Amino acid sequence: MIVEVSSRKFSMPYECPCCGAAPDADTRVRAQNGQGVDVPYCRRCLGHMEAWDSAGVASTGVAVLGVLIAVVVGVAQSPLYGFCAFALVVVLASWLRNKRRAAAATACGPSCATPRLALGYLGWSGTTTAFSFESPTYAARFAEANTQILANESPQLKKLIEGYRKARLAVPTPAVAAGVAPPPMNASDWLARIESTPGKVARRVALGRALEMVIEPQPRRELVQTATRLELAPLLDKLQRSSNPAAKRQLLVTSLEQLPNDNLPDELEAALRESLQARIAELN
Repeated sequence: MIVEVSSRKFSMPYECPCCGAAPDADTRVRAQNGQGVDVPYCRRCLGHMEAWDSAGVASTGVAVLGVLIAVVVGVAQSPLYGFCAFALVVVLASWLRNKRRAAAATACGPSCATPRLALGYLGWSGTTTAFSFESPTYAARFAEANTQILANESPQLKKLIEGYRKARLAVPTPAVAAGVAPPPMNASDWLARIESTPGKVARRVALGRALEMVIEPQPRRELVQTATRLELAPLLDKLQRSSNPAAKRQLLVTSLEQLPNDNLPDELEAALRESLQARIAELN
């Protein structure tokens, strides 16, 4: 299912796009043009997705090895022997790929949409950002979360959204026991949560929720500064390991150019842009 939105910023349902479980990891999904976006995922689904992908890589490696063996055998013996050797290796590569992908499929849970990557990022076209989804439920939830910016809705997507809405209304909300609501989190609580939250996507979700709750300018700045420091930490680590000024500058420029594709909260994007531009200026 293809879903397009008329913006470079969008709401991503915070659940695994494969099985719907609460995410405890994230992964970067890239479009063919090199653009990428971080999406939430659960570790189990990441495991079978990576196993599926690695099976294809392994079989390709065996096939390449088969070509080399076929050339050697063909030169040493005869072209016929070389062709036979190549055919045997191709069969072996296919068997290996199928065996590993069967194991990846077995690792899927009953709610998994696919053993492969369940979300495809098709990138920003200049007018729309597009995704493909293997899970109809996740596609419907993504579409509902971005109702105001949906673009180029297909009849299939409209039907899916309407069916999902009716199904949700038909399921009664379970009764829950009344309890005492915990006190709202203050800026210090949100800072602690952002500091302790692993993963880019989870941390950005926490920052977005914090900025919705905290209205005082100074605490908001502290929240954004903390998130900025954590976002930049891996990049700064790479910069420290490089002694080449040109390589450092290129790394900073590439990170700066990627910012519009990263679906960041506006204040975090602005802070990251300012920090990256300042570091680039230091190298000039």
